[in-house]
Amino acid sequence: MYPSIMAMHRVAPEHMNASAFCNCIDWMRQTRIKVKHWDEDTYEGIPKDILALVLKIVINSIYGKLGFEYGDIYDRLAVLKVTINGQLMILMLIEELELNGIHVLSANTDGIVVKLYKRDIEKYNVIKENWEKITKLKFDTDYYECLISRDVNNYLSQFRVSKKGVNKLELETKGALNPLMYAIDLSKGYDMPIVAEAVKEFFLNNVPIMKTLQSATNILDFCKTQNVGRQFHVEIEYATNEGIVREEYQRYVRYYISNHGVCLFKVNNDVDAYESVSKSNLAANQVVTILNTLDDKPIELRDINYKYYYLECMKIINPIKLGITPKGKGKSKIKKYSESFNTLF
Repeated sequence: MYPSIMAMHRVAPEHMNASAFCNCIDWMRQTRIKVKHWDEDTYEGIPKDILALVLKIVINSIYGKLGFEYGDIYDRLAVLKVTINGQLMILMLIEELELNGIHVLSANTDGIVVKLYKRDIEKYNVIKENWEKITKLKFDTDYYECLISRDVNNYLSQFRVSKKGVNKLELETKGALNPLMYAIDLSKGYDMPIVAEAVKEFFLNNVPIMKTLQSATNILDFCKTQNVGRQFHVEIEYATNEGIVREEYQRYVRYYISNHGVCLFKVNNDVDAYESVSKSNLAANQVVTILNTLDDKPIELRDINYKYYYLECMKIINPIKLGITPKGKGKSKIKKYSESFNTLF
């Protein structure tokens, strides 16, 4: 959306030729749209999904560089022209839809999701066309077969696409519901891909959570990673016949939650390690097995704490099924309505 605003409303750094700058952005934007909706799997020998993603990253990075004060195209006023106008345009569309009885399920900076009944299609098209005429922008629309959403950044969806005249269902996952999020965003740690996989199978194929968990054969699917800053170090604690043993460990740790194992702590280097304020448990008070070196041990012998992973799945599933936010007061509501209570002992 932001590149479209820059192209159609001629937003450019003051010190650059506005026509050349905006025409370049518009060419890349139009090329990306053409590639994204291309019927073949490749465009000029390049896989179309990869090319569309590359163009998206390049175009959006141009907008991002407008706010980089050490860059060649820095212009703070241009940034505000794009963002504020974009927000107002989206709000204008949401308002018009809601006033006409078309419910907006969710909204983000560059898109919305609406629940559209057949009886309202004509009304919707009129609103869309008027909005496009006023804003000079164009809709890029996907029709969902299903949408399972915790919030705008954590969802899975199936939408209809047409390839070579054949309609197919395409799956899109994001955030906590994407088993491969760690591969898409390298800035995020490796975080139990099996949880997202189990949630996906539960909603799309009605597979019980525990069946997915216990059918998994790759221990890495249960692993989490933690890389603490240099102002901290990692310690492990475990009990022996002589008492509690504490050992310093490397800062980068890969582990999974197990029934027996060690406690894992992040400890501040500048504070006494035995003060409670100086240390925090990296696994929510669970014991873990560290797996920095992968071996060939069968998964049946890994002593995995399946109950922990089951509960992590339910933390995602319950808010979605109940339509309750998992934040704030929503936590107690979820416990109440999902019949989940704290144990007495």
